[in-house]
Amino acid sequence: SILLTPESQRQFSELLQYIKQQHEAKPSLQIIVEGHSSNEGSRVENLRLAVNRASEIATQIRKKVGLQDTAVK
Repeated sequence: SILLTPESQRQFSELLQYIKQQHEAKPSLQIIVEGHSSNEGSRVENLRLAVNRASEIATQIRKKVGLQDTAVK
């Protein structure tokens, strides 16, 4: 699932604040987001899940921090 638990949401909010501070200090900041999943189930499905997770987190970072598309990969 790409939904965050309440604890993960809190941690993600803290991470967003940190990224925003770093971006203000260094506007050329570049971020790479990688997804992961368990090794249960099919490899294809786990890869799809990992890619979807990373994509959603990257989108949220862009939206909530205000980074350019090229700053988050």
